[in-house]
Amino acid sequence: MLEGKEPLIYHIIRARKRQVARITDTILDCNGAAQTTTTILRTFTDYMRRKQNPIPVDCNRIRRLVGHVNNTLPQEENNALHAPITMDELLHLVKKIKPNKAPGRDGISQDFSKYTWETIQQGMLEIVNKCM
Repeated sequence: MLEGKEPLIYHIIRARKRQVARITDTILDCNGAAQTTTTILRTFTDYMRRKQNPIPVDCNRIRRLVGHVNNTLPQEENNALHAPITMDELLHLVKKIKPNKAPGRDGISQDFSKYTWETIQQGMLEIVNKCM
């Protein structure tokens, strides 16, 4: 079919046949039984429920799994975790917050920090380092 021309009835019928040929009207479930369009959604939903159900795990399995994890950090990295936060790090984090978003339960948005940064930076740094 050429651009800008009206489609012929032939093209319309051919397009409709392709569309009908692509429609799934029967699937086989896990038992090999054919399911029609009325049961496809139900079959899919049942399959996903079985697939996504939680796996029962007892405490002993969790302890064994955790026992295989190396739970110690090298001393250098451990010291870095306990080092106080610098003003540059705090400023970098404050700038990363998206505008018009409130990152915490207090509802204070990033805009507040942006407009009052010169006033609140020292107090905020003290609070952050005390909480650590």
